[in-house]
Amino acid sequence: MAVTNSRQMAQAISQVFDVPQVSAEVVSRTLMEHGLRASGGRGRGATAMKGRDIFNVAITVASGVGMRDAPGFVKSVEEMRLVGGDMFADELQQWEAPSVRRDGTFHFLMHLVDKPLEDMKVTPTFGPFISAWIDGLFADVFAWREAGDLELRLSHVGPTAEFVFKDQDRDLRLHYAAHGQFTEKKPDWERVTIIRGDVFRKFAEILSGV
Repeated sequence: MAVTNSRQMAQAISQVFDVPQVSAEVVSRTLMEHGLRASGGRGRGATAMKGRDIFNVAITVASGVGMRDAPGFVKSVEEMRLVGGDMFADELQQWEAPSVRRDGTFHFLMHLVDKPLEDMKVTPTFGPFISAWIDGLFADVFAWREAGDLELRLSHVGPTAEFVFKDQDRDLRLHYAAHGQFTEKKPDWERVTIIRGDVFRKFAEILSGV
């Protein structure tokens, strides 16, 4: 299988979001220097990029965040905590997200599980969750890789995120927020980045070198 290195990843991301390649490369390098993207390299010794790497660079580029603000922005997104969520099937609730303690661990609730869908684990913080989602698409471990509607809405206020996945009769929604704080009150003005299913599937193709 082909290895997608950091330069190839930046080039592909620039094409997906229609930005200059140098902009994606600068963001990618800046995140690498702050430990928010794997070290790169070229040729046979290149490090293969993974879900975390491509998402962190992509969300920064898609959100129009500059080099100076990129590390703080990405870190705040990765550290968002799970504050709620559920899954319905045939209009019946099948799963409810457990709340998260301040130390980042789940409250113990006997009737809850951490896998609302097969092979999909919901984590207390957003970074590991979204990274695993992309890696799962890349590795083709999800039975519904080519199916379902997916949308991620990331509000820069907070930040907060809503992850929605719909497949046939199933409707999964997850909410993450900075510092585990979430309010239904909408700000008078906010900047929102939306990434939908076809783009996530494109991420998986990029990782596989397609």
